Order: sequence, then C-alpha cells, then structure tokens
Amino acid sequence: MNSIINRSRKLFTFQAPITLLASFSVLFSLIFLNSSHARESFEINLGQKVQVLSDKAYRSARNEKFEAVGNVIITYGPDSLYGERAVVDFESGSATVTGNVRYVGSDMTMYGTKIVYDFKTRGIKVQNARVLSDNYTVLGKQLARTSPTTIEGIDAEYTTCRDCPESWSVLGGEVNITLGEYIRIKHAYIKVRGVIVMYVPYIILPIKKDRETGLLFPSLSLNYQNGVYFNQPFFWAINDSSDMTISPTMYGERGLGSELQYRYAYSDKTFLEINSLGARDRIWAPGKQEFKDEGDRYLRLFGEYEHHYMRSNDFSHHLTVDGMGDLDIIRDYDRYTNDRINSSSSGISGFFEMRKDFFTLSTESHFRRNLMYDNPKGFDHRFVQMLPKISLNTAPIELFSSDIPLFKRLLFTASGDYTIFKQNHTEELSYIRNARRVNLAPKLDWYLGQLGVVNLQTSAMYDYQGYAFPSDDSRFRKSVVLVESEASVEIEKVFGVSYREEVPVREIDFEKSGESIKAEEVLKERNDKIIGEIPVVNKSFSDDTVKVVHNSYKHSQKIALKHYQLADKGHSGNDRFLTQIQKSNGIGQFDSLDSLREEEFLKASSSRTNLPLSNTIELKWENSLIKKSPRKFNAYQNDRYLRDNFGYSRIAYFNLSQGYDLNLQDVETKDRLTRLHLNAGASFGSLGVSASEYYFHQGQEHIFSFNISHSIKSFYYSLGVTYDSFARPINKTANSNIVFSPIDLIQLRLKYEYDLEDRKVKKSQYGLLYSPSNNCWKFDLSYETDQIDKNISFNFLFNFNEGNFTGVTQ
Repeated sequence: MNSIINRSRKLFTFQAPITLLASFSVLFSLIFLNSSHARESFEINLGQKVQVLSDKAYRSARNEKFEAVGNVIITYGPDSLYGERAVVDFESGSATVTGNVRYVGSDMTMYGTKIVYDFKTRGIKVQNARVLSDNYTVLGKQLARTSPTTIEGIDAEYTTCRDCPESWSVLGGEVNITLGEYIRIKHAYIKVRGVIVMYVPYIILPIKKDRETGLLFPSLSLNYQNGVYFNQPFFWAINDSSDMTISPTMYGERGLGSELQYRYAYSDKTFLEINSLGARDRIWAPGKQEFKDEGDRYLRLFGEYEHHYMRSNDFSHHLTVDGMGDLDIIRDYDRYTNDRINSSSSGISGFFEMRKDFFTLSTESHFRRNLMYDNPKGFDHRFVQMLPKISLNTAPIELFSSDIPLFKRLLFTASGDYTIFKQNHTEELSYIRNARRVNLAPKLDWYLGQLGVVNLQTSAMYDYQGYAFPSDDSRFRKSVVLVESEASVEIEKVFGVSYREEVPVREIDFEKSGESIKAEEVLKERNDKIIGEIPVVNKSFSDDTVKVVHNSYKHSQKIALKHYQLADKGHSGNDRFLTQIQKSNGIGQFDSLDSLREEEFLKASSSRTNLPLSNTIELKWENSLIKKSPRKFNAYQNDRYLRDNFGYSRIAYFNLSQGYDLNLQDVETKDRLTRLHLNAGASFGSLGVSASEYYFHQGQEHIFSFNISHSIKSFYYSLGVTYDSFARPINKTANSNIVFSPIDLIQLRLKYEYDLEDRKVKKSQYGLLYSPSNNCWKFDLSYETDQIDKNISFNFLFNFNEGNFTGVTQ
C-alpha cells in the first residue's frame, strides 16, 4: 500500500522570496517541466511562509506568474485560501483564486466566486462574498479587507441568521465592519422574510461584548386607550467607568418626553445610578372620566437616585432617593415606574452598616412621601417617618461548653435598637404617632445535650420595649420573658450508596431495562433506512463503556415536643397607647414589635399562623426524603471535588404541627387545641405537588393553598388554589398557567386568575409565540385583561448577537 501512495503523489519543494531569485530558475524549470506534463500533485513553498498545494501547477518564467489548478490550497501565516484555480503573481505579490473560493482566517470565514489576496498587506477582495463569524453573517456584492481589522462592502446585508439570511437582515449600500467591535451601515433597510419594513439612514450594530456608543434598538407598542408608544434609546459610553442612555419617547396621547439613565462605577463594590423621566402631559381634572385632548400641558417629572458605597466587607453605605411631581404619574406611566416603585411610599432611604467579628452596628433613616394620598400634588404630613433607627446585634457568644450531662453548651446573643418615629407636622388626634422607642432582646440558648436518644435544649429571651412620647411627656413600657424548651428525637434511614462507575456495554442487563440483546447474535439496526444487519463488533476492536450513576436516598424524620411560656409579663404607662396597640387590625402600631406578645397571634393573617405563646405545647413531626447524587469530577476546580462531590435534593416532605393551650381551664380537650399546620410536597421528575393547610380549631377558620405543576414533552401546566377565611372579603382564588406547543414552531400560553367567591375572572392572558427553527427571530402576540384594562400587545424578537433576543415592540 505504501508503494502505491509514493508513486501516485510526489512532493517538490523549493524556497524563494516573493520576487524569484535567478539562482533558483533552473530548479524551478525542472519543477515546471515535471509538473506541466505529469499528472501528479505537488507542493511548493515561497519564502518559507507561502505554501501552495494543488493537483497541477504551471509556471510562466516570462511574466513571473505561477498557476495552480485543481483543489488549490494556499496558506500564508494564519490565512488559508481555497479554490479550483489560482494565479500567483510574483511581481505584484498577489494571488487570484477563482471557482467556489473560500478564505479562512483566525476570526472569520469568507466565501465567494473570486478572491484577490495581497501577500504584502494581507488585503482581500471577494466578489459575491459571504462572511461567516461566530455570531453573524454578512452577504455582499463585493467585500474587501482594507486592514487587518476592517472590512468594507458594497450592497451588503447583515444578519445573525447563519443558515437563513432571508428570515431577517439589514441591507445597506455601504457597509463598514470593524472586526470584533461593530458594523456601520449607511442607507440601511431592515428586511423581514425578504420584505423591507423600515428605512434607517445610518445604523450601528455591535458585534462585540464591550460597550459602544450608538443607537440602541427602539421599543414600540400600541394601546387602545393611550395610543402609540415609541422609545428610541441612544447609548453613550463615556468611559470605562460611566455611561449614559438618553431615550426620546413618544407616549401616545400623553405627548412627548424623554428618559435618561446615568451610571458610574467607582469600583467593583461602589456605584451610583440616576434615572429620570420627563414628559409634557395633561393632568386630569378632579372627577374627569373621559380622556380628551384639552387643557394646558405640564412638565411631569419622575426621578430616582441610588448609590452604594462599600469600602470593605466591614463597612457599607446605601442611599436611594426617588420623587415625582405628582402622585398620578405612578399610574399614568406605570410602564416606567413599576420597576422603580416597590412600596406605598417614595422619598429618601439610607443606611450605614459596620460589621465586626462579634457585633454589627447599623443606622437607617427614612423620610418618605405617602403615595396613598388623595391630593396628587400634596404631601401627607401625618405620615410617620423613621428618623433614625440605630441597631446593634451581637454574634453568638459561647459562655461555656463541656461534656457534663445537661450542661453541654451555653450561648448568648443580644439585639437591640433605638428608633425615633416622627411626623413632618405633629398631629396626635386618633392615635399617638410620635414616639421614641427602645427595643432590647438579649437571649440565652442552653443546649443540654442528649438523654438517651432524646435531644434537649431550652432558651430564654427577655423582650423589652420602652416608649417616650414628646407630645405629652408620657411613657409606656412592656416586657416579657419568652422561654422555649424542646425535646426531640431524630431518626434517619439511608437506602443505597451514591457513586458513579463505568460499566462495559456487554455487562449491562438489557432485559431489566426493557431491551433484549444477546452479544452472540447480530445486532439489528433500528433505522428503517438501512437494509440488512450490522454484525456485533468484537470486543478486541471496541471497549465501549456506559457511565452509570447510582443515587442514594435518606428518609429523615424528627419528632419534637416544644413548650412556649411567657413569664414575667408586664406593661405600664400611657393607657391611650395601650388601647391603640391592642386594636385587632394592628393599625395603631408602628410595626409588629408594638404588639403584646400574648396577643400577637390575633392580629393579621400572617401572624395568626403563629402559636399563642403564653403557655402552649407544640407537637411537631417533620419528614423529608432526600436524594444524594454523585457529581461528575471536574479537574479544573482545584480543591473542590472532595467538598462538592455530591448533590442533594429534597424529593418529598411531610410536616405536621399542632398546638395545645395549657392556659385554658375547665374546658374539653378539643377546645384546648390551637392551630393545626400541615405541609406536604413531592417531586416526581417533571411533576411537582405541594399543599399547605392552617386550621384553627376555635373559629374553624382555614388558610389553605395547593399547587401542582407538570411538564409532558410539549405540554406544561400549573394549577393553584388559595383559600383564606380570615380575609374580608374571603379570599378564594384559583390560578392556572398552561403552555402548549402543538408543533415546534408555535407555543400557546394561557393564564387565568379566577375569584371563586365573586365568580369572576380577575386576570387573564392569552398568548402565542412563533419561533422559527432558524433561531433568528420570534413573534409574540398576547391579549391581557384585568379589572381595569384590556390590552393587546405584540413583540418582534430578533437574535441580534450571541443568542440574545431583543424585542422591537414591548
């Protein structure tokens, strides 16, 4: 076999610069005579850098040209040229390649019908060119590389659709490409499925990860009531640490305006950000019900400032300031404000925090504007401000530890704060709203150890709040000692061992896996396109193995008996404030700390789920089924495999908690029962189920929730039910979310939130997402309704770069 190969392919090499030396003319003539009549392929080297490989080659000594024909490959440094025919001109130092040509470089690949390559400058001109990069494609009548990083084109198209340029593209008369940075297109036409939909005089598209100054893609939407919304952002990369985005915007019927964002990063942990909105708009008159183009326009403003300072892990500071010209802007421009308003107030909030090994000291302060106020231009001076709050918390301090029975370990922790509550204009009418409060909560945790299989522990916390009221120079104090004791037993059972192994294919029992294959017989290929049979490959030629993962499971259950006791209860001082904090709805309190601990569970629904703490026993039974899975070894993560070689997941759980009130006297046992809590859930692959139930024996009230989610190939659904009998009106809500893909190209969505009490739909959404298989663009259409609005929205999503879909409409 080797002799046949040697006879059919002879290699002739020589060395020469681009301009051939006369001393090599005789040697080149011998090569020419050989190659011009012989049918063997051969290879030449030019200056030890240019290499030409072809089936045949011819040299013209008169005009210093060299011609290669048939499967031509020319390499020069990192560049490679491919084609059917090539002419190398030694005098000009260029090569012309024709016939299904291809250029391959370190950063791109170019296809065309003709390539002219300059060996001196590495310049390239390609006719009918197609450029393929990692994340974009450019087609052009002519593309030329004028420098190592610049490509210029005439009548060229840009798209990220590598296999489907007709899905969407940007066509331009002149195209300038800076490799690894951006593409500039003059007189650009945006095409969708071959149809021109938009003209842009000049557009810059980034093809790099670094920030770049230029126009970002606009946003467009249509609302039946408010009209057309159009936003055109301009991004300004000021320097490596700061940037700005200016977005002129048309808000439909509300007029014209602009949005601005400025960001500055001092360091990795220190930054500031400014956001603002301004619009020339009309404000509705009080009682106005219809939207008419009438009245004078006003400049409506919304602004937000945020900065964070972190000198080290020990010290940090944060400040946010947001405000608006009128409160109605929250509703009128909810597209912008929804992501920036996360409470029912706006204004100034900030904190300083210092962390040490044994304590944390912080101070925070808030001066806010109440958004729930009837005058959109006014300020609710009755709103209670926090000016300021100073907090001190200690880390657990170990007082002692030993092996003495019942004296295993003793820990001490403490937390406290001093808070000033103040109105902008003092008004003490219905409730006392101005106060200074001291809150202290030192705590001892005593781990007694084990008594047989029973774990014993107890804790005692002194809970104190002291108030001073400047308006009448009165005071109020309340305190209590909360003692919690627990005796628990933990039982664990482990099933199997978690590890990974590689097993030879022939040692696998296919019968257990539903397959029946014998190694001695021939293996029939299941592909119907193959006729006949494929014999089993002998093990001496193949030693294929299968990676088998063995999981282990642990059932853990804990049975605990807890006792809660409120001791040394007491309060004294201002009786008016005592009546105020005892209101059942909690409206008279500054926050949850103002509640009397023995009455805390009687307030809002969130606190009703807690047990009464006066003198109560709680029986808890907790069950968990945990799966332990071995992880694949990663040699690139140093010193982590022994620590992270297993993954854990809870696949099922069941918890029960029942309270029993010991304070009630002369009542039946069932009347001593407080709330019952059941909590369970399971995960079976793509199916997940969870449920929670709080049942209150005394009033026969319920707080119940149930959720289920399941994914079956192209179908996904989730269903949920919520019932809260404490809410007024009673909260009975059912919600559903269904996603169905009848074919790979289409996804249908359906969301419902239904009020079971009022028997009406609270929210609904119908959606359709069309995703072509080319992964270049998507079309999303949805119809949404709630108790106020009905909206139809559509969105075109284009894959502009690196798989990131950007929406044209929002």
